[in-house]
Amino acid sequence: MWRTIAIAAVIIGGLISALVAHRIAGAERQAAQNQWNERAEGVLTRIEDSIRDHVDCLGGLADAWGKRTIPVRPEWQADVAALRNAHPGLIGCELLTPEKTVKFASPDTMFSYGPGLAEEAMLRAIKLADEGGEPASAPVAILDDQGAPASEGFRVFVPIANPTFHSTMVTGLISPAAALNGLLDADEARDFQVSLNANGSEVLPRKQQADLPTVGTDWQHAGVDWQLDVDATQSPKKALSRLPATVLGFGLLTSLLLGLALWAMDLFLRRKRAAEIANSKLRVEMEQKERTMEQLKLTEAELQRAQRMEVLGKLTGGIAHEFNNLFTAVRGFLSLAQDDLPANHAIQQDLQLASEASVQASDLAGYLMEYSRSSSDEIKPVALNPVLERFDLFLKRALGQEFTVNMELDDAARDGCILTSLFDFQQTLMDLAALAKDRMPAAGVLAIRTRSVSETSDNNVPIASTRLKLSFYLPMRDGADGIDQEMNDCLHGIRQRIDRVGGELELETGADGVCTVSLTFPNVADRVTMPGISKTNELVRSDATVLVVEDDTRVLAFATRILECMGCEVVSAETPTDALIAGRDMKKIDLLVTDIALPEISGTELYDRLRAKNPGLKCLFVSGYEENELRQSWLRDRTDPVLAKPFTLPSLSRAVAELVEA
Repeated sequence: MWRTIAIAAVIIGGLISALVAHRIAGAERQAAQNQWNERAEGVLTRIEDSIRDHVDCLGGLADAWGKRTIPVRPEWQADVAALRNAHPGLIGCELLTPEKTVKFASPDTMFSYGPGLAEEAMLRAIKLADEGGEPASAPVAILDDQGAPASEGFRVFVPIANPTFHSTMVTGLISPAAALNGLLDADEARDFQVSLNANGSEVLPRKQQADLPTVGTDWQHAGVDWQLDVDATQSPKKALSRLPATVLGFGLLTSLLLGLALWAMDLFLRRKRAAEIANSKLRVEMEQKERTMEQLKLTEAELQRAQRMEVLGKLTGGIAHEFNNLFTAVRGFLSLAQDDLPANHAIQQDLQLASEASVQASDLAGYLMEYSRSSSDEIKPVALNPVLERFDLFLKRALGQEFTVNMELDDAARDGCILTSLFDFQQTLMDLAALAKDRMPAAGVLAIRTRSVSETSDNNVPIASTRLKLSFYLPMRDGADGIDQEMNDCLHGIRQRIDRVGGELELETGADGVCTVSLTFPNVADRVTMPGISKTNELVRSDATVLVVEDDTRVLAFATRILECMGCEVVSAETPTDALIAGRDMKKIDLLVTDIALPEISGTELYDRLRAKNPGLKCLFVSGYEENELRQSWLRDRTDPVLAKPFTLPSLSRAVAELVEA
């Protein structure tokens, strides 16, 4: 935009400067013309006055001599000399007789008319002067010393009114060129050209050039029609000052400078705009870079946290695995002690309490094991009520001692099963516990209830018990914000988790200030088979030859004791090397019972080596890790059964019997 304004400023400034210069030049030309006209008029007036004065001076001479009675030459010459001194154009004077002959002449060398006086113009002038009694004139040629015409002039005849005087007329020769000599100054002589006509005859010839100004005047005097013109020798309009050119140049220079300034401003603004755009882009890039760096830092923090959690999970899993080995031995030997003692023995009750404590500790270890694996999003069948029972202790720890957790688990929902990610389900329980802790009054009670609900047809007839409903009852303290943004965000995250598994979330706020969050899941118990063990405590008998490999001596002793009680021939080994040596020495091996995670080599590799010598060898793998995890690592492409730790006497005996009999 400023570039366009700059061009327009230069053009408009140039036009204005040209217009102003033109106006100034016009004014100067007009002033020069007026000045020339004024000077020319002054020249006209002076020349006319000079011509009149030259003629009138002869009239004065005639009047003076008309009063004399005796003409005397010396007096004549003195009077004429005085006139010539005052009138430079007066060449000479003569006093004529009645016969029109010269009586006196001044200067003396002046020509005599004699017979040559009778020229037509002069005769006419003499006649005119005699008859009219007024001065008359006629044009004549002024001769030089050699008698050749040198310039134009005129002769004036003035009658003398004195009959006694023996002279009738005074005549004088007037040279206009001489009359003008000294009348004009040097500037006027340079600037003006004078022309004079008498009765149509040129006295001073005209030398006017075309297109030059002129002024003139005419008058009648001494019987002659005089016409005087003053012409310019050069155009007065050429004599202009430098002001128009200066104004034009200054205007053009100013407009050019203004245009350059505007152009520079446009260039500056363009560069400034480009710099601002570049700075804006750079700022955006820097902001994006900062956001990227912040996101990278957050990602790194999340990665570090995930790595720490992974390490913590692995550590937790390893600890839980070791606990499983310990609890396997503790529970097993307590069970054997209870079986060996009479039912009414004094320490049976103590053994029972210790066994129950070991079962609870084993459940906690199992929960830790599940937690170590819960970072995955694997969706699998989960028994609702047992999970809540095991999670009850953690909920109480999360809420604190000032709150109470009251679980009412419906017996109809005990065999129910839902499909979910165990980690997501545990996270949902912890989020709801955190909401309850923030909003419940002191000594509040968090009620958790499960029940089985039936879908109904259009006529309200129950179809089947296909859904399990988990409800949380949160009593809100006075002044609580109710369902605020924080609670909505939390419930939104919960809703996203349960939507993945086909669940639903319902939120109700009662008049009693209790907020109810209900989670409803499809019951998939009739579509999946939940892993489990037989509830019978009977020991299954078998006479098979069994090789037991376990790196934990306590678990190895417990497994060996159970198999021996079953009637099996048992060979035990703590390391794979010992197992390979024992297998080479044994004539027959019906079954291999081995832990998967062994030193030196894994249980699967040990099985493969022993089966190479005993093709019919069967194997029961024992592990504290989850079976799905094992199927993805050690047991990939294998269908061999797995017995989870901690195992019990009935579960081991049944698993061994089923494999031997198969």
